[in-house]
Amino acid sequence: MRIHVKNSYSVVNPKKAIDSFGTLTTPHMFTRVFGEDTWEDGWIDQRHSIELDPSAFVLHYAGNVFEGMKAIRTVDGNVNIIRPHEHAMRFNRSCDRMVAPEMPEPEFIEAIDALVHIDNGFVPDSNEGAYCYIRPNIIATTPALGLNPPAEFLFYIILSPSKPFFGANPAPQSLLAVDQARAHPGGTGQAKTGGNYAGSLLFKKRARDHGHIEALYIDQNQVTETGAANFYMIKDGVFITPPLNGFEGKSGVILQGITRKSILEILPDLNIPVSERAITLDELLTGITTGNVTEMGIMGTAAVIQPIKTIAYDRGTYTVASQQLGTITSAVRNHLLNIYRGIEEDKHNWLHPVTAASLSMVYQER
Repeated sequence: MRIHVKNSYSVVNPKKAIDSFGTLTTPHMFTRVFGEDTWEDGWIDQRHSIELDPSAFVLHYAGNVFEGMKAIRTVDGNVNIIRPHEHAMRFNRSCDRMVAPEMPEPEFIEAIDALVHIDNGFVPDSNEGAYCYIRPNIIATTPALGLNPPAEFLFYIILSPSKPFFGANPAPQSLLAVDQARAHPGGTGQAKTGGNYAGSLLFKKRARDHGHIEALYIDQNQVTETGAANFYMIKDGVFITPPLNGFEGKSGVILQGITRKSILEILPDLNIPVSERAITLDELLTGITTGNVTEMGIMGTAAVIQPIKTIAYDRGTYTVASQQLGTITSAVRNHLLNIYRGIEEDKHNWLHPVTAASLSMVYQER
């Protein structure tokens, strides 16, 4: 893939404070058009508005796929992207489900490398947990109101210097358990597509209105996940999280979280037993009541790992005995972030360095 760069400029150590998640953006963006069954060259230009026909497919039928990724500056000043190959594979699985063209994995990663390299100065120091959030997105732009597979698409990437969604030192929070399905077996639950997230906002709003950070979806008494993160509990010292095939061996219910996968990979390094199995709401609430469930939390790119102390449900409110950051949650979170920041060894080869030498296909437009 050739990537053309125009109207670029460098900014080092931007002065504007990073005080939240996803509200700031860097000055450049990457775009690439798909049409007539082929990908065109990529472009990096100053961030700009996107012009769409009013009948564009994405505006009517939610034809899009996106990813959420991180570039993190290590303690030695280098910039790494966290697990881009995993994100590229998930992006393409989602594209396949949503009838969008796949982006060849090397080109997906090269586009991100090029944009992060140009806006390197916007990758913040990570000592407060800050990072540069990477948002690749593909939208169906075919201008037609008929419900047919679209043929024209725009792929673009924007960057957002951010702080962790729940803060650098997140305090345990509460979830509202709702008897609702976030996704249905065989549906689009494993695809990272906008409609899944838009559909979760009603119950997220209800949760927020009652003082909780998120809604926890309970499907036929089975604990699944929240609208934007995977769930886990610590019961009798074992880290337990629902399996990706949902319950009764059916897929399409739970998103294949990359942070979830990373945490499951490092638990053996910390000698913490792990189990991927179904969790019923009855088991969860009873375990909290008896003290067998000692910690809970949610896992995701933006959240990293957020401790949960309370589950609110129509039967009552259930709070774990220790309302502080649990020992297992703390150990996992610290180990994960230390790997990201280059403090501890990257034994699992998650970190992808962004260097000028890797950008052989970038062409500067004069």
